Amino acid sequence: MNSRMKDLRIFAIILLSLGLLLAAGCRTAPVRNVTNSPIMTVGNTSPELQKVRGAIIKAGAGNGWQMNPVQDGLIIGTLNIRTHQAVVSINYDTKTYSITYKDSLNLKYNGSKIHSNYNGWVTNLDNAIKRELAELK
Repeated sequence: MNSRMKDLRIFAIILLSLGLLLAAGCRTAPVRNVTNSPIMTVGNTSPELQKVRGAIIKAGAGNGWQMNPVQDGLIIGTLNIRTHQAVVSINYDTKTYSITYKDSLNLKYNGSKIHSNYNGWVTNLDNAIKRELAELK
């Protein structure tokens, strides 16, 4: 193999490696929202609105979210991790709740996609809310 072929092969390997590194660094995914998730309680009873609010606040706080009740039926949750921030709106009543993207910092949000860590944080919040609500009577 001549020197020029070796150089081209090395150049191709370097380009491929750089492409893989760039692709790995851009871990974005469609924004995950939770829409009208049913509130499941012990005995499938319909809890009071204040109990639902309390369960959501407790679930969020337990996962590091700052939970700000804006009005009955609406909580704004903010999660700060290092230089990143995620903000969600949590709408709720006695039957369902929804977690919707509101804002973010340093999460590569482009209108439809966001850093995949955001989706993990929302999934963890959703699971914690389900656990807390399941305990309501």
